Amino acid sequence: MKKLFTLPILLMFLLFATTSEAQVIFSEKFDAPSTFPSGWTIANVDKKTPEVEDITDAWVSLDDGAGNFSAYSTSWYDPAGRSDDWMWTPAITLTGTSAKQLSWDAMALDPDYPDGYEVRIMTVAPTGSYGVIGNMLSSSTQYFTISAENPDWTHRIIDLTALNGNTIYIGFRNNSNDQFLLTIDNIVVEALKDYNGAVTNPINSTGEYAIKPFSLTSSLPLEATIENKGGKSLTNVKLNATVSNSLNQVVYTASSSVTASMASATSKVFSVPAWVPTVSGTYTVKYTTSFTETDLDPSDNEISTQFQLSDSVYARDNGDVVDAMGLGVVSASDPNAYMGHSFSISSEVYATSITVSYSQGYIGKKYASVIWSTDEFGTPNHIVASTDTALYPSNDALLTTLPIHGGKFLLTPGEYVVTAVEFDSAIVIDLADKIYTEGTSWAYVGSALGGTDEWIIVEDAVAFENPFYIRLNVKTSAQVPVVLISFNGKNTKAGNELEWKVGEQSGIKEYVIERADDAKNFIPIGSVKANLLSSSTYHFTDVNASGSENYYRLKIVDFDNFKYSDIVRISNQSNSAISISPNPAKNIVTLKSTNSQLLNTNAVLTNMEGKVLQQLRITQLPFQFNISNLSKGMYLIQLEDKNVLKIIKE
Repeated sequence: MKKLFTLPILLMFLLFATTSEAQVIFSEKFDAPSTFPSGWTIANVDKKTPEVEDITDAWVSLDDGAGNFSAYSTSWYDPAGRSDDWMWTPAITLTGTSAKQLSWDAMALDPDYPDGYEVRIMTVAPTGSYGVIGNMLSSSTQYFTISAENPDWTHRIIDLTALNGNTIYIGFRNNSNDQFLLTIDNIVVEALKDYNGAVTNPINSTGEYAIKPFSLTSSLPLEATIENKGGKSLTNVKLNATVSNSLNQVVYTASSSVTASMASATSKVFSVPAWVPTVSGTYTVKYTTSFTETDLDPSDNEISTQFQLSDSVYARDNGDVVDAMGLGVVSASDPNAYMGHSFSISSEVYATSITVSYSQGYIGKKYASVIWSTDEFGTPNHIVASTDTALYPSNDALLTTLPIHGGKFLLTPGEYVVTAVEFDSAIVIDLADKIYTEGTSWAYVGSALGGTDEWIIVEDAVAFENPFYIRLNVKTSAQVPVVLISFNGKNTKAGNELEWKVGEQSGIKEYVIERADDAKNFIPIGSVKANLLSSSTYHFTDVNASGSENYYRLKIVDFDNFKYSDIVRISNQSNSAISISPNPAKNIVTLKSTNSQLLNTNAVLTNMEGKVLQQLRITQLPFQFNISNLSKGMYLIQLEDKNVLKIIKE
């Protein structure tokens, strides 16, 4: 039986940008509310009765529930049969000799009943109509066909260069037999620049993990895709990678091997020699492309990605909470319920604690976490370590780190699963924005709770596309016994204020504050004695700071060893260059700034009345965000440093 979903629930809209600065000859995004664009030819040749009530013609323009319109067609009829539904563009004239390209986005809404279709082109006007095929087959040529479109938005491209000098009509024909729904959007015909190489799809160098311990990192892969978006072939194509630390200092550069030629509308994955990091920190990888010809559209030949190597934190989540998940009602007689995800251990480390973000608490009730070994299939089988057990201090949300019972536990290489324990109250754990990986999230519910006494992969049971906020904290035997959770600084009237938060503090003697003017030659300027708490927040104010910029680091000293923190830069300049471009803009907007302190801060996009429309997290500079869903007018972006910038939406 087909799924009886309404259209607003089914769709998640994805907007694909057209080639930057290409000459758009024809474009249709079906944005007119509930009416099909004028000038199109619609032909319901099959004359069948749709089972989907919103489909009232061969093709209709419908809203996905979020204000995004696209063209829909169905092949689900009563009685069942094959669809023969057409939509034809108005006349499109291809002038000149430059390369021409047709692109569109398509999706079959039910993966169990995927519609297929074909794209045909003719140089005379179509004459088909209700129940009449006319000249739509006899006078047209098939340029594309697929028996089952993908269940996610898929970008399709056809080369039209051979049709230069003609006036053409482009037809989309749903010819499926008893399937469900097909949707088409963003139909664009454009004249391409001759030479345009774009960099896309950079990999996450830390793989499945948003944060990875430096001690478990040997080398990091560097890889991205180069697309030839121009009309002619590119020669001697290669990918370049530059790795910079949080101070924008370059720590590694390399290039891929050269590909002799890339034809128009082709793409290829390029790999750069792996980078071997030497210290923990936050790093940015900038990928660029180079080739023999002059790039006529350099706006898309560069892309950046960021990753974090920590002293101790191992996390699939990025800390940006977007939802929560619980196990439901529990039974005090059989509280065998667990929920969490897997971690790969590549070399010996000690597990020292586990961090969990609970969406809600149950005052006075127990909470804890455990580490499981796994069988050959990756399924949890035995508890090998547990944290101390604590009591919820309130009913509020709780971000907590509990130490491993007994201080630490040695993890040998292998696969482990870290879970929160459900005792006598239903646990509800926060879910983060990314990084989600299929087959890594696990849950176990005992029979007394209505479960099967078996471990399940979470996405096999429920819709699930976000990692749990559960972190494993580790250290090697040589590490100083403290976790530096954060280290930040800002310029104030009193001086440069430093703040750092620590966890798992044990046997620390002091924190020595060191300053440099060049990020290289540090001198001690003060110290803070460590307290006896496991977790704490410390402050220090440098009242003698001078110059336009100062660099700080912590020398963390115990009674046998010491280690240095990451470096924090504080700018003493009252203003830093901040800009928005393009402005006015239609789709993608880029925030540029010389102030690195904006990294990992929040910003809000509001209308002129102050209503918050979008919340942003600035994870890299320059930083891009999409305003295509906004109406024309003026908007404000408000930064944490109190800067406010005006954006004009065309």
